[in-house]
Amino acid sequence: MERNGALQNSREVRLTKRDYYEVGFRLLADGGIGAVTIANVCARLHVTKGSFYHHFENAPAFHRDLLDYYEDEYARRRIDEVDAIDGTVERLQGLLARGVDRDHEAESALRAWSRTDPVAAEVMERVDGARARYLVRFFVEAGLPKREARVHADIALAIIAGAQAMSRVTDRRKVRAMLEANMRWTREAIEAANAPTPSA
Repeated sequence: MERNGALQNSREVRLTKRDYYEVGFRLLADGGIGAVTIANVCARLHVTKGSFYHHFENAPAFHRDLLDYYEDEYARRRIDEVDAIDGTVERLQGLLARGVDRDHEAESALRAWSRTDPVAAEVMERVDGARARYLVRFFVEAGLPKREARVHADIALAIIAGAQAMSRVTDRRKVRAMLEANMRWTREAIEAANAPTPSA
């Protein structure tokens, strides 16, 4: 019994806040914000509530931290990763890969949560805003007029949000097919915008 307790304590010490956030997202994806309880988080991680309280003050504090983690992951880190890629085509491919591979079910649940919680709504608005601003800036730098860049950005973002809203489990193959078609159109528009003007 003492040995099992020692193993449990060792596991709890090794866990980081990120481990809790990842479980929080899984619970969010599976059952919405109502499923993100202290008991459920601890059960998924096989830890005691004392371990949870070592990292977080209470459930509302965990929810706030979960939102902060989401914003940092999806409105900062992943954008910075794409921004570090050289080449327009390569960056478009990076955007496509991240658009397909993101945690769609958790993000869909976050959008549902944001409709009833003002803090979640503010975070979701900032994340969507950061994505839109990045895409517009990227497309403008690639050669598109700003108004056209906004349209391409809005369509790319609408594809993601629309696919997430279509079913409880997002069909990644459909997301990839839609994003690939949109990226081809965007690439063609960029190439046309950069084509030399025929001399008179």
